[in-house]
Amino acid sequence: MRACALLAVVLVFGAASGPSPRDLLNAARPLTVNEIAAVLDASRHAVARKTFQVSSLMFQYSGDVLIGPAGRPRFVRSISGIEGGVVGGVVGTPAQVETHWQEEIISIVDHTGRPARRCGGSVEPGELLIVYTRRGSSWTAVSRRRDPSEVQNATFEHAFELLRGAAALTSGERGSIGGRPARAFVATWTPPPDRSADAPRLTGDPVPNIAGEPAPPEMTERLWIDLRSLLPLRWEVMKRGARVYGYDLLQMPLDIRPPAGVAAPDCIR
Repeated sequence: MRACALLAVVLVFGAASGPSPRDLLNAARPLTVNEIAAVLDASRHAVARKTFQVSSLMFQYSGDVLIGPAGRPRFVRSISGIEGGVVGGVVGTPAQVETHWQEEIISIVDHTGRPARRCGGSVEPGELLIVYTRRGSSWTAVSRRRDPSEVQNATFEHAFELLRGAAALTSGERGSIGGRPARAFVATWTPPPDRSADAPRLTGDPVPNIAGEPAPPEMTERLWIDLRSLLPLRWEVMKRGARVYGYDLLQMPLDIRPPAGVAAPDCIR
């Protein structure tokens, strides 16, 4: 009798707990708002304190990121290069002098999670960032403010913004990303403001009050989450079925931290 009672308790508990986040990701049906929230919460826990290698699907870019305990990027490292050269000679002669040089630049951005504060004491909207840069053999460190509007920019960091609920998501199709089964979560994408000289401008009535190019058609962003590990695999923006932005995220062990012996400013000058 006691064994039967224990079994009944286990069965009741299992029914009350509902499907796991992995079960939800595998479900053939659309997910509810609460189920999507449960999946995102599980994914935030899965990415915490993990490192990812990030690569662009549209242009040559690769970087590394360490995710903090709240699913927010803590350190972002990128490597770029500058190439240059000079070709010279004497007019009318085959003599020619050519020099060529390369310079590697390493940048590590510390997302401190603290409010941006000027050294005079005033606090500004946005987060305090410490940017470490190495050119040649020496490091420098400067501080700057991360403007809240930067969240609109089409960078891989937007994948983690979605994990934290920056946009209303709906569950999308299941597919394969890099040979790994995954499911997409979809939201309407608002492009970053176009501040160029050719950007549409307001002119007055009638609605929509825009001169220049018409407003872009509806665009969507998609976050692909691994069905097994619950880790984000890809973030992309689609326009008329074509990808216009995209980043792959590959989880791997990486050592990402500020350089030793470099004083970090705690305010913005």
